[in-house]
Amino acid sequence: MPKGTRIADLWNADDPAMTLRYQEIEKVAPVLGVTIQPLGVREPDDLEMAFSAMQKARPDGFSLVTDSLTLLNRKRIIDFAAEQNIPAI
Repeated sequence: MPKGTRIADLWNADDPAMTLRYQEIEKVAPVLGVTIQPLGVREPDDLEMAFSAMQKARPDGFSLVTDSLTLLNRKRIIDFAAEQNIPAI
């Protein structure tokens, strides 16, 4: 995705280690010339809020910081990405 400049980042905001990973992504984003759309979730129901945010302000792609919350909901997340045709990693 060489032309992507707006990247959504989905992570478990209740997990301190995942929050640190997100913060590192946020730090490096300006160096790479990208803007990060932060989508911290705390429980499965929060995914709808994150999906809605991506529909309102469509990113060029999104990354998923994985932990047990995001892994347990990966099918739902990947299905959303496929339905919206948003590249994901």
